[in-house]
Amino acid sequence: MSKLLRLLRSFLLHIHKLIWEIKTSIIKPRCRLCLGQTKKREVYNRHFFECYSCGFIFAGDFAEFVAKMGAGMSGSWGNPETGGEREDFLVRFLAEELQKESFMLYGVGSTLAFPVLLSEGYDVYGCDVSKSVIAYRQNEYGINRFFHANDLHDLNQRFDIVVACEVIEHFNHPRAQISTLVNSMKSDGIFCGTTNFYPGGSIEDDQIVGYMSLRNHVAYWSERSLSHILNEFGMKLITFEMVCPGSVKPDRKYNDLFPNKRVFFATTDNKAIDYLQKMKHRTPILPIDLSDYPHPSYRQDG
Repeated sequence: MSKLLRLLRSFLLHIHKLIWEIKTSIIKPRCRLCLGQTKKREVYNRHFFECYSCGFIFAGDFAEFVAKMGAGMSGSWGNPETGGEREDFLVRFLAEELQKESFMLYGVGSTLAFPVLLSEGYDVYGCDVSKSVIAYRQNEYGINRFFHANDLHDLNQRFDIVVACEVIEHFNHPRAQISTLVNSMKSDGIFCGTTNFYPGGSIEDDQIVGYMSLRNHVAYWSERSLSHILNEFGMKLITFEMVCPGSVKPDRKYNDLFPNKRVFFATTDNKAIDYLQKMKHRTPILPIDLSDYPHPSYRQDG
């Protein structure tokens, strides 16, 4: 991105933020999840709104046209062909433990997960909003393996698993977007991924970089709010902690714990619900450790 385009983008984001603040000072917005009444909460120089009914917290100060561009080729993980350990773990875990076969990696970007899993014979499909990422992947794998999020409505295929790691906090239209993902699954499918869950109290946290200080984080979920929307589809939500980034080991990038990071699973499949609940009873922490992920494709030391 050129310097001129960066300046223009910054200017437009600033204007959009001002419009959001002026508009919501006049009319308090309804909840984006359940249309309930909301209360205003100001933190990180941002105006958030929390729903009295479902507990969902949201902001509308990040321009949607920028959000629809996605994270580009670099994404949140660095250069292309890096990261993706979360998706990798979840695919292998669900394939081995629950014999699931088809997987859609939603918002996977240019991370390693898609090519690594596909090369090992997993039936994985990629999906993103970044046109540059989509063109990059389609050039090698074709239009039927990697597609735009807007195309999900037109797909005839339904998946056993939809994986969305570090994605749902970017949803400007959470009800519609969650609905699209759920409708992309088979009737007994599993929707899973990772995000930070709001633990109650202050929106501001003790992280080195506050989770909701990041402007493109416009949806702050809690177990209560995510359960609210998933219950409408008859789905049971089950959550786990992570090792790293999580509550056990500091991550490499920030040398910081992420105690609010959660892995979530939601499904109507009673067999899967029973298995996951028993597993959580044994240990509430899944062995996802991004600081020491065992698969050689992801290791910085080769």
